[in-house]
Amino acid sequence: MMKIKNCGLKPTEDNKATFYSDSNNQYAKALLKNFDDDAINYGQLVKERENGRVVGKTKRIIFGSLYPEDIDTVYIERYNLTMRMGISRLVRKTLCFSKCKNMLDNHLDIYQ
Repeated sequence: MMKIKNCGLKPTEDNKATFYSDSNNQYAKALLKNFDDDAINYGQLVKERENGRVVGKTKRIIFGSLYPEDIDTVYIERYNLTMRMGISRLVRKTLCFSKCKNMLDNHLDIYQ
């Protein structure tokens, strides 16, 4: 979140930044640590699963002024899939793993 804060424009109450995520509460803590809660919108998409299959979705507004129908993670999920398909180090169950974080960061920089 610190990297996002440093790369983008500073959000204000009039020009809020909007974030969506899954039900991982670490995002809320990181957002509050790096941004003013009056200057951001944050919503979660919680997937309910049975036997490994998604059977329902619940959209929650954590803070800010959002409409529940706006909350969706489909774009970031597609981006993550594209990254996994294009970078061998991100493929699940692979032999092409990175032994150090610097090499993974370099590979990501080259790909992007």
